[in-house]
This record gives sequence, C-alpha cells and structure tokens, in this order.
Amino acid sequence: MRMDVWMEGPDAPVGLLARSEDKILSFAYADDIGPEHRISVSDCPGWRRRRTKADG
Repeated sequence: MRMDVWMEGPDAPVGLLARSEDKILSFAYADDIGPEHRISVSDCPGWRRRRTKADG
C-alpha cells in the first residue's frame, strides 16, 4: 500500500507513506521538499521512535 502525504501549504504531496507486505511502515519526503518544510517526529508529543540496530 502506498499513500501520498499532504501538508497544509504546499501544492503537491510532501512525501510518500508506504506499508510493505510484512506491515512495516516507511516514509520518504519528496525530492523537492527542502529542510524548512520538514517536520521532526521527535517534536510530536507522545511519539516513540523505535530503536534500530543503526542506533547502536
């Protein structure tokens, strides 16, 4: 499953949310979305980021 992600303001999708067959979610910003339009999930109350092997 894939879904365009929209935010208020930009005239085009800001990214793509995808779910793989094993139900893992991933999100990627569109190539033309600059850092000034990106949000950090660490700023969202209640959000818990799952640690990965890359985190150490």
